[in-house]
Amino acid sequence: MDRLFEHYEHVLSQISRNPNVRIREISIITDNESRKIRHQFNDTAGEYPRDQTIVQLFERQAGRVPSHTALVHKDVRMTYGELNVKVNRLASRLRRRGVGPGQIVGLIGDRTAETVVGMLGILKAGGAYLPIDPEYPADRMEYMLYDSQAKWIVTPKCYEDIRVGGIEMIILDEEEREEDLPPISQLPSDELPASNALTPSSLAYVMYTSGSTGRPKGVMVQHRNVVRLVQNTNYVPFQQGDRILQTGAPVFDACTFEIWGALLNGLELYMIDKESILDAGQLGKALRDYGITTLWMTAPLFNQLAQQQPALFRPVRHLIIGGDVLSPKHIQLVAEHCEKTTMINGYGPTENTTFSTCHTIRSYEETNIPIGGPIAHSTVYVVDMYGHLSPIGVPGELWVGGDGVALGYINNEALTSEKFMNNPFADGDRIYRTGDAVRWLPDGAVEFIGRLDQQVKIRGFRVEIGEIETRIQLHEGVKEAAVKIWDKGESNKSLCAYVVCGDSLSAADLKEYLSRSIPDYMIPTNWTFMDQLPLNPNGKVHRQALPEPEWSITYNDGTFVEPRNESEQKLAEIWSSILAVSTIGAYDHFFDLGGHSLTALKLITEVKKQFQIQLPLQDVFNTPVLSDMAALISGNEETDYSAIEPAPAAEFYPVSSSQKKTVYFKWNGRNGYRI
Repeated sequence: MDRLFEHYEHVLSQISRNPNVRIREISIITDNESRKIRHQFNDTAGEYPRDQTIVQLFERQAGRVPSHTALVHKDVRMTYGELNVKVNRLASRLRRRGVGPGQIVGLIGDRTAETVVGMLGILKAGGAYLPIDPEYPADRMEYMLYDSQAKWIVTPKCYEDIRVGGIEMIILDEEEREEDLPPISQLPSDELPASNALTPSSLAYVMYTSGSTGRPKGVMVQHRNVVRLVQNTNYVPFQQGDRILQTGAPVFDACTFEIWGALLNGLELYMIDKESILDAGQLGKALRDYGITTLWMTAPLFNQLAQQQPALFRPVRHLIIGGDVLSPKHIQLVAEHCEKTTMINGYGPTENTTFSTCHTIRSYEETNIPIGGPIAHSTVYVVDMYGHLSPIGVPGELWVGGDGVALGYINNEALTSEKFMNNPFADGDRIYRTGDAVRWLPDGAVEFIGRLDQQVKIRGFRVEIGEIETRIQLHEGVKEAAVKIWDKGESNKSLCAYVVCGDSLSAADLKEYLSRSIPDYMIPTNWTFMDQLPLNPNGKVHRQALPEPEWSITYNDGTFVEPRNESEQKLAEIWSSILAVSTIGAYDHFFDLGGHSLTALKLITEVKKQFQIQLPLQDVFNTPVLSDMAALISGNEETDYSAIEPAPAAEFYPVSSSQKKTVYFKWNGRNGYRI
């Protein structure tokens, strides 16, 4: 109550001093509270190598611990010295082809040692890397390369068939064809890679995220932004001997924390393929075998794995979970099985270089886990609609500042000016307007409330609804389109499209059309065809009035086949529960009904419970039709057997071999007492 009167008094004093003051000019926060937020909650300044680049810090580690393991991927194990030699050779090749300061180079790759060599090689040549997912549609690749004005693509040989007109391909595996190229240290000074021309403000990478205009937008991240994230920070210790497992794809900014957190601190980076990350058994084995101490994971994937094997995170000392709102139920479940694992809620947009705030979870009874306070070398502010600081407890928009704020959006000055600005609360600083609604808690942590716009999170990916709607509306047969996210429970979110079009278009047609331009996770799983979209009094789409979709597949020929045997019926019931689809047919397709990699993990768990077999994740992708999957499961269940004849009646029976083993183990367990 006292705080409330303070705010009233503060507002009245402003009005009394200037009766003509406009409402938008009145700030409700008191001077004391403003100082607390600006100087206490944001007391994050500290020493770190702000005058160093990624290349300089990596070379320092290569010189300090050349024989220490740098990265491990399958059969490939490279020391810092060996990695540096490979990187130098690639950098010299890139310089010979014209790569230099400020120039952007496309990099096609996955979680592999080659991708890391590519990143470092591009940086050592003075350039900036542009990560590209090999599974992206050709249209999206071409746009990213054109928009960024990249002239080169670095790629391993396995992706050399991906060709983009006018772009020179540089194959990583072909370095042996240029054995005549000496290492960088032996090149004449005028041919040296331009890494010595790099500064902390030089461009390090461009990472594209979903854009509301129908095209992705490229975020320009500088060397200092990355260094601030992983050097002398406070959310994880980065201790000598730590081992980090890379779970983030190169196109996902979590890999910035994983790759550079390891290599700029002299630690070990481990990599496994996507299928192993999604499989609880394989991931658990990797964590144990590699002795992983530090792990980052998206909240949706964490939830699925925690549900299956909550104890698999035991080897991990620091587990950062982010990309979406955390589930207290799953946090509690893992905490009960992994007492020595510290779990951290990590929040941050790509525009502020991976993490802006972090919260170490110490109480497992919180219903809404905070995203925490600003990490080292960073600042956060909660502001009202007029840009004034919001008091503690009052919701507002989150603005993030400090040395993590990116340069802006490439070739998009208008959007850069809208989202990035000089910090009005601290001289010499810049801030990024996140569009997230949050509020301060009394202890200086920030609580996430929701979005202020149409941006959503799907399986950890940031998606702009506007981009999907624009792409659908570009189809010549579509008159109107709207997209909405529906939550079917258990964090099972789906994108649903509402379309007004001619009778000739089907959901399959529109899915195929979208697959040429946007990633799979952005394609709506449910399609509702309408005569017209509901409008509000302002003439805009009334999204709240859009009908709840029917979670069932639409058959082009009107046919539907009921499950025909016990296996199909049991499997259909599992699908129905997981996908929230009421009716499942024998010829339904798991992924057409809204399934994806995370729901596939749920499916594996339920199949094991109901059928007592382990269904490999790859089999879900290989046999997505219900009848085929049921046949596969039934085939694994079937075994040859013959009936055992009943023994004749007797007063005593000899023990079987299994009973002998049972007696043996019981006897050992009772200190020699024989049963």
